[in-house]
Amino acid sequence: MSMDIDIFWNRIKKLCKEKGFTQKELSAKAGGEPRMIESQIFKKVIPNVDEVYNIAQLLDTTVEYLVTGEEPNAELCNNNVLQEKLNKIKEVINS
Repeated sequence: MSMDIDIFWNRIKKLCKEKGFTQKELSAKAGGEPRMIESQIFKKVIPNVDEVYNIAQLLDTTVEYLVTGEEPNAELCNNNVLQEKLNKIKEVINS
């Protein structure tokens, strides 16, 4: 499974705009340097899993949406399935 980094960042940019965050504000709220997100977008870098999770929380979305563009299925919202999906997402991000 591969992920298009530009699409990943475009999702974040879109959600920032909807939530009224600048990239600089999101970086600060996510606990990073003021230009962290801007730098990662420019360098086409995927943040680590913890950063992606924090960003998803700040933008009221899920890691799954940021990575795949799909909202999680309500039927799958149990701990075992979510843990398995998180492990797959970690593999994609770390590959």
